[in-house]
Amino acid sequence: MAPQRTIAPQQKPVTQLTKEALESLEAFASETTGKVREISADKKDQRVRLMRKWNSFFNENYVGLDPERLWIDLCCDDNMAKSYCRVFLQWYVTNSGRLEVCLGPEEHEWKREVTATITIAEVWKCLVVEADSTVLLRKRKEDPTHRKQWVLAYAERDKTGPVADISRVCVASLSSVVGIPIK
Repeated sequence: MAPQRTIAPQQKPVTQLTKEALESLEAFASETTGKVREISADKKDQRVRLMRKWNSFFNENYVGLDPERLWIDLCCDDNMAKSYCRVFLQWYVTNSGRLEVCLGPEEHEWKREVTATITIAEVWKCLVVEADSTVLLRKRKEDPTHRKQWVLAYAERDKTGPVADISRVCVASLSSVVGIPIK
């Protein structure tokens, strides 16, 4: 009796495997960081609230200006987009506060909630991360061939790019203009 022949399963060519692996990596790279690293519900709510303030500020004060377009322009290192970001942060500092009951001739006193530049840095960081995980994630999915261009990151160590430029300017200028200490 002749030995039986077994048919080996067809294997995919190496180029096909490489292509599938690259597609898988590209899909992973296009995903929001929220799926990679868990964040607390409070932090996510803070980011959403800040983005809502961002959108309403530009919709109310700059009619015809798309607040989401600013993030895309910021990816292109657009100076006008940087200026709008600084304007928003200055507005946020001067208008973030609450009326508190006080003892004295006046019943209420305006108490600023932003009292240090570190708070502004945290606000800016939250906005950048939220924009990257929403507006820019949509852009990366629309334009996968240029997805690396549609990324903004707030890096503690890397001090280059439009996000770092705005961070540097805000720490220096807002502390003197609005009168909050650098911490």
